[in-house]
Amino acid sequence: MTIKLTSDRLRNICNRTVRASALLTIGAVAIALVGCSQGMPVNTTAVSTPASASTTFHGSVHGGQQPVSGAQIYLYATGTTGYGSASSSLLTSPGYVTTDADGGFSITEDYTCPSSTSLVYIVAIGGDPGNGSNNSLLALMAALGNCQAIKANATFINLNEETTIAAVYALAPFITSAAAIGAPSSNLQGITNAFAEAASLVNIAYGAAYSTTPAGNGIVPYQAINTLANFIAVCVNSSGTVTGGLSTPCDMVMTPETINGVVPTNTIMAALAIAQNPAHSVSSIITPIPPQAPFQPYFSTTPNDFTLAIRYTGGGISSPQAIAVDASGNAWVANQSNAVTELGSGTGTFLSGTSGYTSGNLDAPDSIAIDTNGNAWITNCGAPCSGSANASSVTRLTPASGNTVTASNFIGGGLNGAYALAVDGSNNIWVANALGVSVTEFNSAGVVRSGASGYTATFQSSPTAIAIDAAGNAWTTSASSNAVSELASGGAAGANGYQGTGVSYPFAVAIDSSSRAWVVDQSSNALTVLSGGAPIAGSPFTGGGLSLPNAVALDGSGTAWVSNGSGTLSAFSSTGTAITPATGYTSGAGLANGIAVDGSGSVWVTSCGSYCTGAGSDAGSVYQLIGLATPVVTPLALAEKNGTLALKP
Repeated sequence: MTIKLTSDRLRNICNRTVRASALLTIGAVAIALVGCSQGMPVNTTAVSTPASASTTFHGSVHGGQQPVSGAQIYLYATGTTGYGSASSSLLTSPGYVTTDADGGFSITEDYTCPSSTSLVYIVAIGGDPGNGSNNSLLALMAALGNCQAIKANATFINLNEETTIAAVYALAPFITSAAAIGAPSSNLQGITNAFAEAASLVNIAYGAAYSTTPAGNGIVPYQAINTLANFIAVCVNSSGTVTGGLSTPCDMVMTPETINGVVPTNTIMAALAIAQNPAHSVSSIITPIPPQAPFQPYFSTTPNDFTLAIRYTGGGISSPQAIAVDASGNAWVANQSNAVTELGSGTGTFLSGTSGYTSGNLDAPDSIAIDTNGNAWITNCGAPCSGSANASSVTRLTPASGNTVTASNFIGGGLNGAYALAVDGSNNIWVANALGVSVTEFNSAGVVRSGASGYTATFQSSPTAIAIDAAGNAWTTSASSNAVSELASGGAAGANGYQGTGVSYPFAVAIDSSSRAWVVDQSSNALTVLSGGAPIAGSPFTGGGLSLPNAVALDGSGTAWVSNGSGTLSAFSSTGTAITPATGYTSGAGLANGIAVDGSGSVWVTSCGSYCTGAGSDAGSVYQLIGLATPVVTPLALAEKNGTLALKP
């Protein structure tokens, strides 16, 4: 049951996230999965060999547990001219080396890295997986990382289906084909983070999925990775014959992943089809996997979807509420336990230490946003939520030396139950006061700009969410009055507010590149899109798993991602078409609360744990759904400044 901000409930707005749903957890049992050729435990630190004068590095190619002989090994640097741009082959003619009878290979030439920031990956094409014939559909890969680092520290590479799944999922927003993985120079940070995410899923030295991330604070969905690896292994360990039906092993892999008439050309592209359509033909992925599949354990029954979500706990995560992403891809989480957690880009490492940042008079923080200078701004509800003697306030955390911050706290300006917050392109801070009828604005130095009582707007009453469009106008939702309001950049009431059919208990809002407002309607489990002060055709939109929706974020394609308190994640295209199934995605939603998308295409969701149910000992979690969305410009304040809201970097 959703506790709504009406009448008596307005006095206890911190309970907004109570939901009648059990937290979906991803199994945390640390088991020793065995790599198919090394026989080493998955959670052992990757072994590396010293770099030699000839920059030799070695590896092996396996299909499941079978060595692949005669495979062609390519070393590529990612493209730099656009998303999915052509990669650069780094090996001289003929451009590849070939695996021996045991699947082994060596790259000994002194290849040249295109630049100091070049990212490299390795691909195996074709070869004999042990049946005496060349499998032309066999394609495996591993994401290696920075080119110069690979030359300096030549890690052994166990190339197999596990490394392929990790690389494909993490790099899905950047892939056109095995020979075309790239990003524009404007998003080098995003693709660099994606390579780090692949390394957090699978140990390439052992060719096996981690049970926990190398940083030790994230639970890896290893069972899902094993299942997907077993699925493509069905085709890898065959002759590669296809008939267009379901009569051969490769038919059983390629046919279910033929989407919109596009037939995968090899096993890498089959894996990409799953990563980009994780709820498509889910049962067909389980069906062909034999009981003694090479990667154990795996799903023997059909899951809801094949999204891959890392679950982070600890580090001050306790009743997590809102989440925001900075320009480096670090995720910042506001916790009701009076802490702010910062997770490092790519690795999920707790940059804020074991307890989070706790300075700055944090008191029942509920919302967080990042300005263009990298400062984190947090709303503190204060006394109405926590029972303390503190007035509502706003905290600024400024990154300092090392993993520390300097903190400042600001009050006044009519703050009253400070709830939601947004930063505009000039780094002004806009705060929605849920226990009042106003919006308070501060400048970047914390000086009040909106007078003693704040700004008011048509229809505005107890605003619970706020977002800024490219023109600097602020949009608020007022759940108690079923209204959306607009404030001009100078604080005057705007003309595009709306109160009418289709808006029912609006609880969150996000703005797209056309300045349309995407509004979460919590009572009607719907998504309303407003343009020029009126709903667009077909709005409100329903389905896609919408159920007690809490928050909305837009990715670089204008896709709306919605976190649901019932335990699902929903997605709608820029035209309002549901992308997710009727169940939504469930592997990383939990009791979903805040949501954000980053520059590598990951979707971040907070799950508030026992705070949501009022009982139990679960402190909550943060989920990172790997490579699920289109990369987007972060932070939002930078996108607002540059006119790139809901667009790719």
